[in-house]
Amino acid sequence: MALPDSPLVARVRDLGVQFLDNDVDISGQDAVTSVELPGDETFWIFGDTLEGPFETVRYMSLTEVLSNTGAIVPRQDISDGFKEFTYLTDPGGDRARQLIRFEPPEHKSTQRLWAIHGTHQGGHLYLYYHRITMDQKLDVFETFQLDGMGIARADGDYFFEPAHRDTA
Repeated sequence: MALPDSPLVARVRDLGVQFLDNDVDISGQDAVTSVELPGDETFWIFGDTLEGPFETVRYMSLTEVLSNTGAIVPRQDISDGFKEFTYLTDPGGDRARQLIRFEPPEHKSTQRLWAIHGTHQGGHLYLYYHRITMDQKLDVFETFQLDGMGIARADGDYFFEPAHRDTA
């Protein structure tokens, strides 16, 4: 069955892998969404973010893999892909930074905080996320346990503060 033509989408084409030409050695990401910001920018949210060369994430220890990162992307002509973007980085500027921090007893060796979407309202950027627990003895694709969902808020600095969450 053919879908009706969309009044909003004229055509679609594959632009290939995006965001790889960067200053922070990011070589792979998943679970990407974006949020429109005031003005001419969007905030892009990424899930697990791999740095440097890798062949597969299967059986990879995810302890040092950031589980949520972000980039500011100005309005631009994307007919040849995204050329202008800035990853949010650690203070040294040499590594992307985790947007939503872990709170004890959460720990990056067994848990992931996957930002899944967001909205900009009233001068604040809100990110909605899943907290996932993983068993390090199992393959990464066999071990997801959804613990719950949360929301984190940031002002113009993009430093996110999670709403109170039960960590029991």
